[in-house]
Amino acid sequence: LKQFVAEHCDFCSLSCPRPSEGICKMDSSHLGALREVVAKLEEEPSLIHSSELGFFRDFLTSWGAKVPAAQKAGAEPSAKPAAAPAAACEETPESEESEEPEEPEEPVEDDPDRMAEDAEPYPEMSPPGEVEFTDDQLDAQGAIKQAAVEAIEDGKLDEALKKYTEVIKMGNASAMMYAKRAELLLKLKRPNACIRDCTAAIDINPDSGKAYRVRGKAHRALGHWEAAHTDLSMGQSLDFADDAVEVQKLVDAKWKHISEKQTRRRLKEERKAKKAKEAELKKRQAEAKRRKEEAQRAYEEAKAQEASGFPGFPGGMGGMPGMEGMGGMDIGQMMAGMGGMGGMPAPPASATGYKPGDEVFVTGLSKAPELNGKKAMVVPPTAEERKSLEGTDRLIVRLVDSGEQFAVKPTNLETAEERASSALGSDLEDVSLFDPAVQSETARLRESGKLDDLANDPELAPVFADIKKNGMGALEKYWNDEKLMAKISKAMGTQ
Repeated sequence: LKQFVAEHCDFCSLSCPRPSEGICKMDSSHLGALREVVAKLEEEPSLIHSSELGFFRDFLTSWGAKVPAAQKAGAEPSAKPAAAPAAACEETPESEESEEPEEPEEPVEDDPDRMAEDAEPYPEMSPPGEVEFTDDQLDAQGAIKQAAVEAIEDGKLDEALKKYTEVIKMGNASAMMYAKRAELLLKLKRPNACIRDCTAAIDINPDSGKAYRVRGKAHRALGHWEAAHTDLSMGQSLDFADDAVEVQKLVDAKWKHISEKQTRRRLKEERKAKKAKEAELKKRQAEAKRRKEEAQRAYEEAKAQEASGFPGFPGGMGGMPGMEGMGGMDIGQMMAGMGGMGGMPAPPASATGYKPGDEVFVTGLSKAPELNGKKAMVVPPTAEERKSLEGTDRLIVRLVDSGEQFAVKPTNLETAEERASSALGSDLEDVSLFDPAVQSETARLRESGKLDDLANDPELAPVFADIKKNGMGALEKYWNDEKLMAKISKAMGTQ
């Protein structure tokens, strides 16, 4: 087309001074429209065969241009366009998979043999127990039965029903008598009454094939396809009857369709439940992983803070200058120990409850003693956990080292101050300077910014020297020095 425009400017009814250079003074709007047409044809070549572009197709062919053949109706699309949706499907994440479509509701089929539900009262039943009949009564019963048969032959079904009911009311009704009346009730379009008589017949004789068949036909008339399938199958297996073959075929086909649909629905629900369970499991695993990572970060930050030391005390946990013999004990640890003794006010007891974020230590667990002494943090319960904790005073705590969570009573928790006091209050010779509670309390005392005064106080220098020489047991001689204890308490802000 570009070559055509360059060599044949009369296409646009304008003169072109330099056709060899392809310069055309065609109106820009015309050129834009032409470009759009060409672009559209490149995208969808079959448009050249449309009636609107017939003049353009004829023009191209008159110049010897090759026009793509028209696609035949019904022809399958080329492989190339079909590849794009396939690739798109492959790139779709499994998590974004659309849910299975619901099966469309089937239209209600017209069933000319369908019967309406019949309500009570139903025909009277035989009296309970055995009845001794006289010969005259037996003769009368036989005459009534014959009259019922004659009424049926004459098409007088209501009269026949009365006769059968009269016989049954006399007593000692057999399974066959109930089955015959049931068959008559079904002809009178009373399926529920028919089902009751058939059930009575089966109670008398569980091998009554006729009772099963008639009851199956009654269920079929009511649209009870599963019950109809069961009864007809049983009846034909006990006593095959040709007149039940067609209705059994209909019922079996209907029930097969229904049962297959129920199976598909059940399998779909099972797949849906499985996906929901897997999603919930992944969610819980992700939450557990997140909590564990948070606990690990908190633990590492605490360790880093403890290892960083405190300004004015070289060596961090190494202690005060000149107290190298204390095996790593510093003034903060001494003060932590002194805080738990009787001569100095102990840290205040924790409140009756803890709040999320409180740092605690597990204690007193008899069923899980391996958790005692573990450092933990009180965390807010989830909605599910809150529901399970209703009516209890338990709290959810998360272990700092592992991220594991569990519920525990407040009586099995201690603050760092309480644990340090407990650890240091009984026998100072057995105190471990690496106890997490002692270290936490030491860190708290350092952060208070009040230890500098104690470290530089000349009155306390002999105390520290004595402890350096004789160990923590030397602290006991100072507990009754009220002046000294008051001074330490004031400096530490506990008085």
